[in-house]
Amino acid sequence: MTLDKTLHVTDYNMGAEKIFGWKKEEIIGVVFYKYIFTEHDITFFDNFLADKSVKIPEYFVTENMNKSGDVIICEWINSVIEDQKGNIVEIVSISRNITENKKLEESLRKAKDSAEKASKAKSEFLANMSHEIRTPINGVIGISDLILETELDEEQKNYMQMIKTSSRNLLRIVNDILDISKIEAGKIELNNVSFHVLELKENIMNSFFHLMKEKGLDFKFFIQENIPTNLNGDLYKINQILSNLVGNAYKFTDKGYVHVKTEKVHEDSSSVELLFNVTDTGIGIKPEKINIIFDIFTQGDSSATKKYQGTGLGLTIAKSYVEKMGGKIFVMSTPGEGSSFSFIIPIKKDISFAAEKPPEDEDTYLRDYKDKKILVAEDNQINLYLTKKILSKKAMEVLTAENGAKAVEIFEKERPDLIFMDLQMPELDGLGATLKIRQIEKNHNTYTPIIALTAYATKEDKERCLAQGMDGFIAKPFTQKDILGALRTFLA
Repeated sequence: MTLDKTLHVTDYNMGAEKIFGWKKEEIIGVVFYKYIFTEHDITFFDNFLADKSVKIPEYFVTENMNKSGDVIICEWINSVIEDQKGNIVEIVSISRNITENKKLEESLRKAKDSAEKASKAKSEFLANMSHEIRTPINGVIGISDLILETELDEEQKNYMQMIKTSSRNLLRIVNDILDISKIEAGKIELNNVSFHVLELKENIMNSFFHLMKEKGLDFKFFIQENIPTNLNGDLYKINQILSNLVGNAYKFTDKGYVHVKTEKVHEDSSSVELLFNVTDTGIGIKPEKINIIFDIFTQGDSSATKKYQGTGLGLTIAKSYVEKMGGKIFVMSTPGEGSSFSFIIPIKKDISFAAEKPPEDEDTYLRDYKDKKILVAEDNQINLYLTKKILSKKAMEVLTAENGAKAVEIFEKERPDLIFMDLQMPELDGLGATLKIRQIEKNHNTYTPIIALTAYATKEDKERCLAQGMDGFIAKPFTQKDILGALRTFLA
């Protein structure tokens, strides 16, 4: 439409008729803004007519009204034509109805907000679920270890080993659910550490040896002799990949063997490419399933789901971790004969890692700690008992607190040499207690190592603990080795 300097309509086309509903003969000659603008904009145009310093914007979006009284949203592009003296001659305005666009934008915004809230709720639920399950699992596994150290007959040992194995299987399911959630959210991060190649073999053999033996399977882990021993990579994820592949092989193999092999594919001055292979003599995978075997919740034989229990997440997680490390994963299988899963990943060599140093036994590095005073802050009575038992059986003085406030109180009075601190406790949580302790120390120029001992097990949880002033982080379920290793690290 075209307006004169007093904002009367001088021209009005069919497009404007379609948007606003007014016919050309109805609108020509009238003050246009009083018909199609809301009260707020009417005030602006009144000011424009009364004050020459007020300018009409070249572009704006606003609410308008059509002839039927419906509110619509329009964008306006305006061109003010002036004479040589700067006086307004006419104004040409182009309007476009963007109501549906705005509705779509609002719908998308609400959907985005809803998705973000759902994602946050899911993350919080998984974190809480992890905490609530890890805490009792820690008690079951820990007490099982203590019982296994007592005098038991062979049958009792087998029962306790079954309890421990079942608990670790439950923990593996919890970890799978948390891992797949991170994968879906694109939040996989690598946490590289120095390690010895034999640690991989030790971890896998410790986890599966008894299971394979009970099933009558020949279980071996071969490592090629020319592989560099000192490596730097994400040991947890490599172990998780192998655990998932070996776990699958165990689950789908009733007789024969499960063999793991590690070979060197390529090596240069700073890194090495390793090939890991897990071969079994199990039920195999149908050809039509090979291409989807790594898809989420997929099993090689859906008819066998009830017999071979599982979440269907293990292979998806393995593939995601391998690809995150810059590697590739492969599978070959013959139904009725078995399967062979292989993956190749690059790993850095670590020349600074003193891997050849013989490991110290527990008594060696506890020798000088028997006069130390340790504070354990934990609201779960079973885990409190477990931690205290691990420490006190080495003749150490162990103080206990059932909440963060009590921990601060005991710290002020007893000044322990080391603190194990749970995060989620009543009255005052572990992070709050740590801040209070650090403030007390600041005033007295002292420092006490504080180790997080918690079922919150993500990398973000660890970073949060360290940022709040903690010195170490042990995720539940923990072992005696974890607890005693912390003593060696922080009381050396």
